[in-house]
Amino acid sequence: LRSPTPAACLALYTLRAGCAWACASAAFAPDEYWQAAEPAHRLAFGYGTEPTWEWRPDVALRSHAFVLPLAAVYRALSLLHLDAPLVVRLAPRLLFAGAAAASDVAAGALADAHLGGGAKCIAGDLATLASLLSWMQAYAGSRSLA
Repeated sequence: LRSPTPAACLALYTLRAGCAWACASAAFAPDEYWQAAEPAHRLAFGYGTEPTWEWRPDVALRSHAFVLPLAAVYRALSLLHLDAPLVVRLAPRLLFAGAAAASDVAAGALADAHLGGGAKCIAGDLATLASLLSWMQAYAGSRSLA
């Protein structure tokens, strides 16, 4: 099983972050904000919009497990005095661009593992390429949809 080089991982992240940046002004679904960015902002900064009904303790449909990494990023930005509005707005996209790049790498590793990987096997490369060429992965892969 081949593992990707750090340079390949950085290239994948850069590509996914570029897609995130290009799509930063477009909204895909309200949950992108209301179920991830808004609760994380409220946890990190102590203020923000009221949580939606799914977050009420008597309903408890949502968990903070998905929100905590983003809240940690927001808190770190605040402590470093880097919490400008543009940075706070792009932080979820850049964080989840890492998850999208990891899924590209995982697609290749999964194909290699199940299709006989090895130095001459191109299944992993083709799977990674398929993941990279998916328009939905490019548009929605770096979005914080819980």
